[in-house]
This record gives sequence, C-alpha cells and structure tokens, in this order.
Amino acid sequence: MRMDKPNVLPRKKSNMSKKPSNLDGLAASVAKQVERLAPKSEESLFQELGIRMIIARRDPGTVADFAPQIDPDQLPKPPKADLELSGRLIFQRANRELYRFICEEDGVDKGLKASLFEAIIGKDISAGALIGSILVGHFGLLPGIATIIAVIFIKLLVVPKGQQVCSYWKTSLAI
Repeated sequence: MRMDKPNVLPRKKSNMSKKPSNLDGLAASVAKQVERLAPKSEESLFQELGIRMIIARRDPGTVADFAPQIDPDQLPKPPKADLELSGRLIFQRANRELYRFICEEDGVDKGLKASLFEAIIGKDISAGALIGSILVGHFGLLPGIATIIAVIFIKLLVVPKGQQVCSYWKTSLAI
C-alpha cells in the first residue's frame, strides 16, 4: 500500500502560550543535567555515554529521563577503555549529524542558529541545553543520551575568537 502522507494522529488544539513553557521545561531539564555533568572529565563522560547506550539497548525506559537512575550493580562490566571507545564513536556520529543539521540545512530557524552560535562561542550552559533539546526534539534521542552528548560537545568544541562556528566545526570533524 502506497502512502503519500505519513499516518499522523490528530493533535489536540493547544493554547499557544503553553508551547514556550513546554520548550522552556525541556531546556531547563537539560540545563540542570548539563550543569551537573559539566565538571566530569571527558574520559568519564565518554564512559558514561557508553554505559547509557548499553542500558538503552536493554531497557530504553531507563534512559528516557534526563537524569536516569542507574543501579551500578545491574551494569555489565566491560573494560573502561571499551566503554570510552563506544562513547566516542556514538559522539562522533551525533556530532556529524548536529553539524549537518545546524550548518548545512537551510530549513533551520535562523533565530535558533543565532542563539546556538552565541551560546557555543560564550561556552554557556544554555548551549548545552539547546543542543540537548535539539537532540531530543529533532533527532529523537533519549534524554539520558542527549544530555551526555551535549556536555561532551560543549567541552570539545572550543571555537577560537573571531572564527566562524561552522567553518571551525567542519575542520574539527575532518569532513
């Protein structure tokens, strides 16, 4: 059977004043976790990302929260180096997709781009909140995964003053 349009459920009529509060709530949830995770080392963040991906494969509901409650006794015990490598590979993929979405797609809201670039250059917690929100809202990543990726992104992408964000970002991706 051919379908020209995706099967979409009808939406409830919403009050436009509620929409920003939902977005604000999402950004606030991400920002809270970004702030909590920011002091961690890159190595431990990549390991945490690897762990959360293993958990997501077994029970996605566990990492559906921005601050998943993970019982360390229930975790598999792969070597930390394997967890870190897994986290790095996942991050590289997400980083490339974020670059394409933000720097190459014309349909992205110019206000969103401007806010994101300003936050990235300022190394602001709001950049992590925006990136985490994009990863959840646009890419459909689980919140517990998106938050870690956002923190790693902010830690690794340091744009030298006066340089364009996308051109610098592209060179860091080696694409």
